[in-house]
Amino acid sequence: MRIHDVQGRLVKRLESIDGLAGENRITWQGVDEQGREVASGTYFAALSLEGAATGAVVRLSLVR
Repeated sequence: MRIHDVQGRLVKRLESIDGLAGENRITWQGVDEQGREVASGTYFAALSLEGAATGAVVRLSLVR
């Protein structure tokens, strides 16, 4: 999963554990790739499987 800001810039890449069937959860802690807290606002989570985009995008609201 990749988290992007409203300008489309990559904020954070999140990876799940490979090989686990069924429901999986990924938690974003509101930090960027360098571990710095990002500002409150709107972000988008884009899901990809094995490096290929699935087309699934979810809008996120980060409130601090």
